[in-house]
Amino acid sequence: MHQCSACHTKIKDSECMQCCVCVAYYHCICVAISPAQLKNLPTEVKADWLCPECRNKKPRSDNSNTPVRPSTPSNPKANVTLRHKGPDSLLESDAGTSFNVSRSELRAIIQEEMRVIMEECVRDLKADLNRQLKAFRGEITGLTESIQFMNDSFEQFNKDLSGCKTKIDTIIKEKETLQSDLIIITSRLNQMEQISRASNLEIECVPERKSENVLSIVTQLSKTISYPISESHILYCSRIAKNPESTRPRSILVRLNSPRSRDSLLAAALKYNKTHSQEKLNTEHVGLGPNRKTPIYVVENLSPENKLLHALSRKRAKELQYKHVWVRGGRIYMRKTDTSEYVLVRNKSTLDNIS
Repeated sequence: MHQCSACHTKIKDSECMQCCVCVAYYHCICVAISPAQLKNLPTEVKADWLCPECRNKKPRSDNSNTPVRPSTPSNPKANVTLRHKGPDSLLESDAGTSFNVSRSELRAIIQEEMRVIMEECVRDLKADLNRQLKAFRGEITGLTESIQFMNDSFEQFNKDLSGCKTKIDTIIKEKETLQSDLIIITSRLNQMEQISRASNLEIECVPERKSENVLSIVTQLSKTISYPISESHILYCSRIAKNPESTRPRSILVRLNSPRSRDSLLAAALKYNKTHSQEKLNTEHVGLGPNRKTPIYVVENLSPENKLLHALSRKRAKELQYKHVWVRGGRIYMRKTDTSEYVLVRNKSTLDNIS
């Protein structure tokens, strides 16, 4: 690193000019050359450049030399006018031009250079900020579009959800209507099924034997209860299926020629049991031997739903200490005492509501 012959400070190679005669180094600013001008100077011009001191060695009218910077100037504050010229004009200026630079002028030159540099920095900073802001605006635009898309999707989801809720409410109403209709239809179907059994009765707890004649058992029973019927009155007679878990024998299903005949036979059996309370209908009355007497029962032939309801009614009557549970015309009745009002059991809800 060299030393400036004018200001006697260190100088960088990229910021100096070298005289081709005295080979001295100078700050470009000290010889009134800006960094921009120095950068644009051709190589051959730099090689032939003369410092101000060498230029002033030519004799003048007063035989005095003009130094670059006197060591003890008579007037330190003296100002020398500095003309800004192009590189060629600076190099080719006549020897009479003064290159003395005051501190204020040097300060002004430095300030000007700093201003130029700062303007360039500000310009570069603005350009960089504009690029970053442009990219940031692009990201903000993308984020805004994403948020708008999510908002539109959420609104569409709310619309779909509202539509689904409306459909669900409609389906629930339809379901309730269908359930109500199903209950009505089931009740009517049960009534029709019970009506179709109006001529049927069942004889329960009759022991089963091989090669038995259930028709003769029925006729023998009718004679016992004083309501004899002929085989011509019996349209169908057979044992029916039972619950495999039950130990009771299969019941005998009898279909008579009319509901009136069925009701008369049931009334005769009921009357017989009332008049023979000590010897109610049993296996001996149907010719199954006197050694073992087991009770037999003559009841109406109920539909499967009514059979289940009858069993639940008996269980409920036992819990609530109801005295009577009976069936009449396919309908189930309950009575708590001999003198209390009867209750018609229509469905399970009736059993839940009685007390």
